[in-house]
Amino acid sequence: MVYKVLVVEDEEIIRKGLIYNTNWAALDCVVIGEAGDGEEAIEAIKSKEPDIVLVDVNMPVVNGLDMLKATKDYSYVAIVLSGYAEFSYAQEAIRLGVTRYLTKPVQEQELVAAITSAKKKIQKNRFVSENQEELQKVKEMEVIAIPKAAHKDELVEKMLNYIDAYYQDRIQMRDLADAFNYSEVFLNKRFKHVVGTTFIDFLNKYRVQVSLKYLKEKQYTLEEIGAFVGIPDPKYFRVVFKRYVGYSPREFITILEQTTETR
Repeated sequence: MVYKVLVVEDEEIIRKGLIYNTNWAALDCVVIGEAGDGEEAIEAIKSKEPDIVLVDVNMPVVNGLDMLKATKDYSYVAIVLSGYAEFSYAQEAIRLGVTRYLTKPVQEQELVAAITSAKKKIQKNRFVSENQEELQKVKEMEVIAIPKAAHKDELVEKMLNYIDAYYQDRIQMRDLADAFNYSEVFLNKRFKHVVGTTFIDFLNKYRVQVSLKYLKEKQYTLEEIGAFVGIPDPKYFRVVFKRYVGYSPREFITILEQTTETR
């Protein structure tokens, strides 16, 4: 795809230099407009709907940061240009969600890197926009659903409580057979009849459900999470996770990140 660029700079020499001295075609971009102050830029953003806006901070009429605030509801990625390497400007620009903060004179390599970063953000935002409903379903997914009948069966309820208490350990049906003084065959049949799935299948689903909570907290490594939920082998944890979620743990983390949009 071709990305539409708007150049906003009050110094005409710099503005024209950015427009004509940059190989926009090589960056899959086309300049669709220019503006000499923030007020003109606001109108251009509304009428031309650019994908990327290069904007100077210090401009007459309406400055760059105020322009960003006035157009925060429009879908574009901003790259801020400034003659000031001041922390306060950079801090405010970051708060407004700009992709890059470049000091003038802008070096070609820096501009190319900023445009490349902006394009990646646009692609990510469009993916999220087009797949928001599906991404949200994955983010909020519940791997297990316990039928109401399970809570009415005293023995199965005990088995569920046992799983809740010991899922972090390498438990097997023989452990429950010893705990409740029933045969493994009997417990397996009873569990599947009431819950609708095998004991080991439910146990793995339960572990994956707990791992989703840990992943959303973003505080632990995948190896730690696997160990927390009773699947210490990283490779096997990935296999089990993908079996029930449909995505690998790292893919799920990416989805969590993609559901948070920034300009």
